[in-house]
Amino acid sequence: MRSPRASAVFFAESPLQLLSAVEARHAYAVAPDDALLVTGPTADPEGQRQLEALTTRYGWRACAHDQAWESEVEPGARTFIGDYRKAWQRAATRRLGGPEPVLLDDGNSTVLLAIRRRRPWWRLTDRSTTWQRGRGDRRVPVPGLVYDLRDPASREHGSVEFFTIYRVQPGRRDRLRTNFFDVLRAGAPASARSRPVYIGSNLAEKGLMDPAAVDKRVADVSERWGPELLYVAHRRESDEKLARYQRAHGIEIVRPSFPIELFLTDGGIVPDPLLGIFSTAFDSLRVVFPGLDIETRPPTADEIPRRSRRPVLRLVRLTESIEVADPGLRAGRPT
Repeated sequence: MRSPRASAVFFAESPLQLLSAVEARHAYAVAPDDALLVTGPTADPEGQRQLEALTTRYGWRACAHDQAWESEVEPGARTFIGDYRKAWQRAATRRLGGPEPVLLDDGNSTVLLAIRRRRPWWRLTDRSTTWQRGRGDRRVPVPGLVYDLRDPASREHGSVEFFTIYRVQPGRRDRLRTNFFDVLRAGAPASARSRPVYIGSNLAEKGLMDPAAVDKRVADVSERWGPELLYVAHRRESDEKLARYQRAHGIEIVRPSFPIELFLTDGGIVPDPLLGIFSTAFDSLRVVFPGLDIETRPPTADEIPRRSRRPVLRLVRLTESIEVADPGLRAGRPT
């Protein structure tokens, strides 16, 4: 017997977006049989593996974005957009003709989009663009600086609803619903053990931080905490670098098959403290583990290659200004 058509569609291209989709399916009371997950290509094989693992774990009915997925969806279905930058997700929402889309959490992108929809103009980089020009013909991508603030696509829909952990102020006609990571927190074991956890970074691999500076950070924290330290690798960190850290410092290093939020709750591990340079995971883990002791050390100017210095420091200032929801304040739900 053919399954009924889905009444809601969730678009996701990263593990974080899919975690947010899981939470939205619960928060908006969408039955699994009424939900269709449409996945796009990720930027790396490990990200693709995590997407597939999460899809299986949470029982999603799923299609790839380049398949005939629209035949499985009711006309006028509600859409949940993981990455508003992607034209195919916005276009699919228009074709379905449903109500205002819900925007899932996408890290700094969510914060920047809320700013863009609230203000007619906001200068983030010298050219208000995703790219910062380096010397010669090189162009350096800066993670997090993801919206061309002159791009009318950021206002393609007259109104949207943000489903987010961030305490943002969106546009006048937009709405906000808080993501408290209820599903993830409910799945945590009753008993847990505490240990220091370091969040790995691929800033050196992307040329956004001096590799020697990154190595020094890891050496310092390893000396401070010793073998008790758990190093949770970024999915794009190199195997060679991680092997070198293990040989030099004797710390436990893991590259989990799920996002760090799920890895820690599955393992019954409460970070105490949570350490690292800077990452979106610091924001989500503040919600998953309220009251978490966090020690971050963002890059300083002398640790950043000159060609990337200005945009990375602007990104650091942005991340330092971000506020996240407190699950203890349930009045922060729909507004």
